[in-house]
Amino acid sequence: MASKVLVALVSLVVVVLAVIFYYATLPVPPGFSSSDNRAIRMFAFLIAIGAQVEKVNLEIGVHVTNVLLALQGNLIPDNPSVTFTDTTFDNVKVRVYEPVKPDQTRMRAGLLFIHGGGWVVGDRKSYHYVTEDLAVEIGDVVLVAIDYRLAWEAPFPASIDDVTDAAIWFIKHADKYNVDPQRIAVVGDSAGGNMAAALCQRLTFDKKYKDIPKMKFQGLIYPALQAFDLDLPSYQQNSQEMATLIMTKYGMADFYSIYTQGDYGLTTHMMANNHTSAAAKQSSLAAKFVSHENIPEEFKDGFHAPSLKHGDKEVYDKIKNVLLDPDFSPLMRQDLQGLPPAYVITAQYDVLRDDGILYAKRLSDAGVDVTWRHYNPSVHAMFMLFIDPMAIESGKQAHLELISYARDKLKTDK
Repeated sequence: MASKVLVALVSLVVVVLAVIFYYATLPVPPGFSSSDNRAIRMFAFLIAIGAQVEKVNLEIGVHVTNVLLALQGNLIPDNPSVTFTDTTFDNVKVRVYEPVKPDQTRMRAGLLFIHGGGWVVGDRKSYHYVTEDLAVEIGDVVLVAIDYRLAWEAPFPASIDDVTDAAIWFIKHADKYNVDPQRIAVVGDSAGGNMAAALCQRLTFDKKYKDIPKMKFQGLIYPALQAFDLDLPSYQQNSQEMATLIMTKYGMADFYSIYTQGDYGLTTHMMANNHTSAAAKQSSLAAKFVSHENIPEEFKDGFHAPSLKHGDKEVYDKIKNVLLDPDFSPLMRQDLQGLPPAYVITAQYDVLRDDGILYAKRLSDAGVDVTWRHYNPSVHAMFMLFIDPMAIESGKQAHLELISYARDKLKTDK
């Protein structure tokens, strides 16, 4: 028995060392400094460990990933200028950050933060170092980190419903935190950016929320905004691990599959971009929302137009109501007029880059006040990479620039 345990431990060590070697030698996209290279590899390594465990046991893998994501936040002490409390808003778990010494002469601003993780991983603890820093640096703000149900527990629309419930509760009870309900904004990264956009659409267009104040602005950090076309230029250019390390087409296909139906059943179809029908690919709907013609030429290096003649109508018929639902794919909404100001962040080496580009253009065409910040070189998850030893220049810059934008829009003083 002891010999079997020893063999298992040795095997585990060998696997871990092999993965470390793999990520230590894997090429990073061009343009990064040597320190950026090291930070990206370190973060990619942590993500890879969790992803491998998830393939064996999804629930255990999610917990492993969340612990690993929280590692760099555990390296620094909590900031004494803010306090945080775990509670629930309308039965949704949240973490509320408040200034220790607030300005009592006026009402404060509010900020909702929706974490990323493909609707599958992430929680208020793993993002604590991100949300605490935002609460500190924006200043004079009550920040609410929403811990929505993850898709492996409850697929779409559970996550966006939780986000909406928590947001509405906070807006209606803003006075409890001395917050001005007219000065509440929302920020989210990746899957969180998806739900930040969907939340703003719900509050703007759903008649049952007509008496609820709209968000002051929506911060969309490399948002995932559609699963209709996984062959956009950014998906083609960054589909392989060697192109981006952190997020691949395979990873997004997994995430979308789990978000759609709670398992990996759609991954193979989405990897082949075969989850829609040929007719849907050639429809006016596709031309309006995900046309490759709307991607600027400078982002099309190496891009080839995919075939529009293949698809799986049977699969598409089963999931099209979800794929075309703006709550799932905010980019697919017909009319975007009237939405709150948007701050859209995209990264060059990111499969989701073109989602953000397309949405920023559609918002601007609809008359929405849009600020688009593109970072090159940069990778998916850069917004989490602003603290050493896993800090990259674009991550630090994106963090500071979003904070500056939020202060201006929310009229806060640091």
